[in-house]
Amino acid sequence: MKNKAIIFILSVLLVAGIVYAQQPGGQGQYTRENFPTATSSAAKVISLDLKENITNTLGSDVEVEVLKNVVYVDRNGTNLHVHILYPKGVSGVLPCIVYVPGSAWMKQNIDMGIPNMTRLAANGFVVAIVEYRPSIIGKFPSQVQDAKTAIRFMRKNAGQYHVDINNIFIWGDSSGGHTALFVGFTQGNQELDTDAYSDYSDKVNAVVNYFGPSELAKMADYPSMMNHSLANAPEGLLIGGAVPENPETARKASPVYYATSQALPVFMAHGDRDILVPLNQSDLVAEALDKVGVHYEYYCLLGAGHGGVNFGQMKF
Repeated sequence: MKNKAIIFILSVLLVAGIVYAQQPGGQGQYTRENFPTATSSAAKVISLDLKENITNTLGSDVEVEVLKNVVYVDRNGTNLHVHILYPKGVSGVLPCIVYVPGSAWMKQNIDMGIPNMTRLAANGFVVAIVEYRPSIIGKFPSQVQDAKTAIRFMRKNAGQYHVDINNIFIWGDSSGGHTALFVGFTQGNQELDTDAYSDYSDKVNAVVNYFGPSELAKMADYPSMMNHSLANAPEGLLIGGAVPENPETARKASPVYYATSQALPVFMAHGDRDILVPLNQSDLVAEALDKVGVHYEYYCLLGAGHGGVNFGQMKF
């Protein structure tokens, strides 16, 4: 019940203005106005119409400590950072949310997450906003390795940052959702890890995935405002070449193929008018988890796009 309650609280936070990657050459040359509405094929999807009476009442008067640009690892001369947030004056330990902002696997602006994560921290959480290596300097699985290292860093420094080491969760949106799924599906997988802080576990309790890519080869099978098959598309840059020309590499970089009975519970949300990551990408996660008997909750937000205020409603 504790895990489920924490995931529910996560679900009401606002995720707005997520940038995946806008590139020319979109499939079918769609516009926002004529972009087709998708229909989920998942058996257990919950459809929610949240277009009206948009509210986001989660809040607190608690002041939050914001520690910016804490270096959590040096990757060959490149420092990677986390912003760490927690309530001021906290004396005990709190659940920790490791949050991976989406960026099309390019350079993130982790500052963008501070306002929303401040409200989450004020409600009794430690939040670590994670910077990963962009694909220009680190191909897959660099981003997964970095997220796992950040989890270990938070566990190593649990006393300093007030972390309950038995209650750590990972949350990502867009490409960050892709990373979060990998973390939740590959606990203990040494091939997708490094030896940084190896004395500490990368264990998390559950995953929150907001509209993350899950099967790179099928990104181009559905309407999108960008061409996912190009070598310079985000997926191509992630794996080092065009997805259709590198099917095995694309498969290795697709988290759905790592879902086993050992995968962690997942909370998912995806808009049916997502112009960048097709709704089917979350359907595929649901299908994979159904096959292996792992619990998930999956919400299709009617009328929602690639992020936006719909993802922050209390009803959700």
